[in-house]
Amino acid sequence: MFSYRRWRHTRGFGVHSPAAYRLLRYAVRPRPDYAYYADRDIEAEGHHSGCSALQRRRARRLMRLADITLSRSAVIFLPEAPENFIRLLQLALRKADSRCKISFENSDIPYSDLVYADASNVEPCLLKKSVQVAGHTLLLENAGREIRDLLFDALPEGVMFYGEHRILISHIPEVMKVRYSAYV
Repeated sequence: MFSYRRWRHTRGFGVHSPAAYRLLRYAVRPRPDYAYYADRDIEAEGHHSGCSALQRRRARRLMRLADITLSRSAVIFLPEAPENFIRLLQLALRKADSRCKISFENSDIPYSDLVYADASNVEPCLLKKSVQVAGHTLLLENAGREIRDLLFDALPEGVMFYGEHRILISHIPEVMKVRYSAYV
């Protein structure tokens, strides 16, 4: 039953908040006919630099998130990620907005609009501070149930999409706090 709900929510069924639906359908799981031409640039560069298909898909997701959330600053904190994947993520953020300030320091997490991090390598208090700021969006890898519950409790308003090991949480002002299971 749980996997069925996750499948439904991933495709937008049962997501009643317009802001949450927009985030899900345009950033996390765009329709196959979704034409975003920077996707091709990221795919080509990732293929050329030797990134896996999963890494290229994650870079495209980060680009769409940065574009939809209009992020002016971003933190990429993935200490164990290969250098070619980090360069691909930088390219993705540049494609979304060439003025986006990119940091690689976990101390910048509370002050950045968009965070892509490995939750197992970040202090939970930094994530909690970030999620409490309006307009901040976090995409977390290796996030367990404890982190998920901690961040959802700290979220004043907005939406959380969570999967087995990934969380997408966005503090959207004037949107009732809600969470959905989805393939993030």
